[in-house]
Amino acid sequence: MEIVFVDQQVRRVTLLRKRGSEYERRELTGGELTFETIPGFALEVAWLFADPRPDELKLLNAMLQS
Repeated sequence: MEIVFVDQQVRRVTLLRKRGSEYERRELTGGELTFETIPGFALEVAWLFADPRPDELKLLNAMLQS
C-alpha cells in the first residue's frame, strides 16, 4: 500500500509505503516519484508544482517513452 500527500505550499511530496505493520516515509522535493503498486509508472515531482501546469499531452508522451 502507498499513500501520497502533495503539499503545494512547501512544494513537497510525502510518500508512505506499508512495510509490515509500519509505514516507511519518504519526502521528495524533486526528482522522480515512483510507485511500487503501479510498476513502471513514474512522475517528475516538478510537474506537480509547475506554474503554469505542463501540457498534459506532452507529459503523457514523456511518460510513455520512459
